[in-house]
Amino acid sequence: MQYFKQFKHILPALVGAGVLLPLGLAINYGLNIVLARFLSVEDYGLFGYVHSLVTILALVAGLGFSNSMVRLLSAYRVQQHFDLLRGAVVGSFKVIVAAGFCVLAFLLITRDIVWSDNQQAVYWTALLLLPFTIAGWRQSCMRGLQKTVEAIVPRDVLLPLLTLLLVYLFEIQKIGQVLIIYFSVLVVLELVGLIRLKTILSDFQYQKPRFDYKHWLDVSIPMGLSNLARQGILRWDIIIVGIFVGLDATGQYTAASRTALLVVVALRVINLAVGPYIAEAYHAQDYQRFRSLIGLSTVCSIALGAPFYLLVMYYPALIMSIFGEAYTNAGLILQILVTGQFINLITGPVGLALNMAAHQKANLILVCCSAILSLVGLLIFVPKFGVVAAAWVTAATGAMLNLSLLGYLYFFVFRQLKIR
Repeated sequence: MQYFKQFKHILPALVGAGVLLPLGLAINYGLNIVLARFLSVEDYGLFGYVHSLVTILALVAGLGFSNSMVRLLSAYRVQQHFDLLRGAVVGSFKVIVAAGFCVLAFLLITRDIVWSDNQQAVYWTALLLLPFTIAGWRQSCMRGLQKTVEAIVPRDVLLPLLTLLLVYLFEIQKIGQVLIIYFSVLVVLELVGLIRLKTILSDFQYQKPRFDYKHWLDVSIPMGLSNLARQGILRWDIIIVGIFVGLDATGQYTAASRTALLVVVALRVINLAVGPYIAEAYHAQDYQRFRSLIGLSTVCSIALGAPFYLLVMYYPALIMSIFGEAYTNAGLILQILVTGQFINLITGPVGLALNMAAHQKANLILVCCSAILSLVGLLIFVPKFGVVAAAWVTAATGAMLNLSLLGYLYFFVFRQLKIR
């Protein structure tokens, strides 16, 4: 019963996330289907390649603030340190913009050395880098301020929706035009989002900002590296397939990868809603509530995600045919990837729990070890065995990561705090 008592506190955020995030994911999935049907398989592969590359580089530029602001702002609100709250928002924004320009410069300088065969993708990635970096940071800030709905809507709902509408209504079939639309919509939405964030901060305008960069970076960088490594496990398989196998194979692999992620939609929704509450419970030393929120998240996510997993395992080719006939032979890839995601589902929000409980360094070590193993495995096996090898390496390393995080959470957090 203790699990369900938590609903009284998290229900509003859970409802908001539970409606909007699946809606956004459904729209984004619809966008991918439309792009796969409107574009050639090669051009759709380029879209997946660019999206994966910019996601990873934006995490590098974000220096972990796209994760840590949830924890930092939640803690400052509970402790009523509103001067530090304002300072964290203002200071972190300056840091990520400066870091974004550094990553952008590195990307352009190395384009002839590292990206010689994919320079078109590099230029599109460079265009999207700063808006993507700011979007992740802003979303984390809004979550930390318990504005879950406003955190989700711009990038997760409106961006794919407006892009989908414009591409579909004008029947755009050129990848360059698609990416220009995507960039323009993202920039407009993030400008509006930044104005809204500034309005919320005006409630604390009587507080002079106080800056604690050392503490923020100590918290943010390990969280950022762990998230970078985790996203790498999910995304650099697409990049490596694009480099070694070709953009046609990348298009098929991207479609299967996007579909496999649907099995963890419930976990993503619940994590988005309960993350600030898990942080608050830990910092308030209410460890039983901390444990209950984790258990509630796990039980609910399994109940909601298992039916989709079974559907995919029985009808993979049918599901992939949604993208078009050219994608039906990616059914095996989908089955492999979705099994890895299902193991992620049944282990629950272990990474989130470790980050919120100040065990971000342990999370970092485990995630980085898995990410290195994933990258090495991809570089060894993909050139020899192709896209199926990429799916096996990604699924296996993801499963190993989540099982190791679960073991650490139980033995070194729950038992240390004597949580039963």
